[in-house]
Amino acid sequence: MKHFIKNTKTWLLMLCVAGASASCSDMFEIESNSVDFDHDLSTANDSLYSAIGIVSQMQKLAERYVLMGELRGDLMSATEDAVESIQEVAAFNVKPGNAYYDVKDYYNVINNCNYAITRMDTSVVNFDTKELLPEFVAIKVMRAWTYWQLALLRGDVLWMTEPVISLTGANADYPVKTIDEVAELLVEDLAPYIGTRALDYGDIGSLPSRTFFIPLEVFLGDLYLYLNRYEDAAQVYYRYIFDNRLTATWGYKSVCTNEGYLSSTNFIASYYNEMLCGIPSNESPTGYHPDLIRLSYTRKPSIVPAASFVDSMSVKPFFYRLNEGGQGLGGEFLGDMRGQMPLRNGGSTGVSYGTFSKDYDSWMLISKYLVCSATMSGYDPNDEYVLSSTFTSIVPLYRSTMVYLRFAEALNRSGHPSLALAVMRYGLRRDVVSGDNMKVSAWELNAPYTEFTDDRFNDNRGTMGRGRGYAVDANNSAAVNRWIGIPDFTRKTVEVQAKDADGNLLEEQKMDENGDPVFETRQATDADGNLLWEDEEQTIPVMEEVPVMVPVMIEVGVHTEESMNDSILFVENLLVDEMAAETAFEGNRFFDLLRIAHHRNEFPAYMAEMVSNRFGKEGKAAKKAELMERNKWFLNENAVWK
Repeated sequence: MKHFIKNTKTWLLMLCVAGASASCSDMFEIESNSVDFDHDLSTANDSLYSAIGIVSQMQKLAERYVLMGELRGDLMSATEDAVESIQEVAAFNVKPGNAYYDVKDYYNVINNCNYAITRMDTSVVNFDTKELLPEFVAIKVMRAWTYWQLALLRGDVLWMTEPVISLTGANADYPVKTIDEVAELLVEDLAPYIGTRALDYGDIGSLPSRTFFIPLEVFLGDLYLYLNRYEDAAQVYYRYIFDNRLTATWGYKSVCTNEGYLSSTNFIASYYNEMLCGIPSNESPTGYHPDLIRLSYTRKPSIVPAASFVDSMSVKPFFYRLNEGGQGLGGEFLGDMRGQMPLRNGGSTGVSYGTFSKDYDSWMLISKYLVCSATMSGYDPNDEYVLSSTFTSIVPLYRSTMVYLRFAEALNRSGHPSLALAVMRYGLRRDVVSGDNMKVSAWELNAPYTEFTDDRFNDNRGTMGRGRGYAVDANNSAAVNRWIGIPDFTRKTVEVQAKDADGNLLEEQKMDENGDPVFETRQATDADGNLLWEDEEQTIPVMEEVPVMVPVMIEVGVHTEESMNDSILFVENLLVDEMAAETAFEGNRFFDLLRIAHHRNEFPAYMAEMVSNRFGKEGKAAKKAELMERNKWFLNENAVWK
């Protein structure tokens, strides 16, 4: 830690504050070192230049957002052709000197934000409206997001809220905050500004400027989720969903024939077309761009889908209807078609990933990043597979289905598991949450954020239907329910004949006054005599274990209040799988797994179990044991924990 702080102070004075003085003409030029320490931000133009300037400074964080979010998860692997720094991150064996240890780009953005926040005059009023408040809040959110990415990378941060513009500032002793403390501080900083108007300057270049800025309510919901403040998370997600008329539709989906072969797919387009915000790249082909396409879509890729993830996607059931507008279940076969889709000739079509062939060779490649690309004519000598110069135009941070899935996570943990399941299976809309044939538990509709009868939600559909078939919403289908219905976890009391201390049945059976046998009521034990659970009611569950990828062989339906905890865990397991299928390789997976581990108070055990799967049967046990060390998960061997 002392070494880190010393190096940090060495370059603090070198931090650029270009965000305070950038012009629109160089908004995507990130090499500017212009500094204006005496300029107050008191006009609309000042605030626009400042906000856009900081967006330009965030460009260098985009690629790291994706790589650090996926290489430490269970969906992506590094290949032997990757540079050593990428291989080390994927193997959780980062050595000193690794390029991803360098955090100056994060503090560069933070310092720009600090400068703008301290110099922006939010008292300027125009017709009773605080004219600069939206820019002020947008910059606060950018600073908060950057701090959070730094905390997710390192496990702790140096906390600075004033700009470094002098030697005194560079040499100051800044407090070290743990990741949990950072989350609390960011919530405190942002919560007062809920409802502030979002920024929108129209189109800038070829992109709508509203997509440059992170929605406050959505990011705040993420922080609440991490802190296990589920009700708060549900409320802010719902506010954003309602105010922005956000829906999760079947407009982007993969559709198969009844025989299980490709019919059509446009699911991959959702990565860009459903984007709510992202980090844009330099619009010039010669400017800075993330290397995600070159790293993933080439004859010698550096990053590929984890084999364990591909295998898990291939065994998920797909439920089809006999016709697209029909009802009920027509049949089923295996495969989540948001990964890749089978062809009649034995080949496949890549969606988020796929097997690509050339000159008798084949590779499993990630294709998702191609959607967010721009191309100039010509041959790219650095890429033997893509025969033109293709570069990343924007890296999405949030999209609509991702918000709905995190809302479902908050719903589930706040005691609404049937509503959370409905996000995945049916979509939250009027006929799902009301009427005689409602598909959720009525007693869960007990909060303002569970209101989905408004017409604005009419187009909502279950996210699973985008890759596992329209018939996922066949509510009365036993074949579908056995896989994705909430089992009846209602606990039962079991009566057994009394046993002695050695477990032998007592010879004499006690009788009641009517001559009927009398039994003891007791809790169930395993083969070693250990209690299977602790329960004041002396009950046992119908099922002792809930399978994830095998059928649930019991009666299924909406859950009961008595079975709440079991239902929550069952739905949460489905959510983890659904987030993987829907948002694979987008930079979310490390944070997704970290949140779930935090919910269950099982960090790092839960993450170690999940991520060790990608090291194969031979390497799983050793890697799982290695990952039980907390600091293995962060690029900071001296991370502070409290």
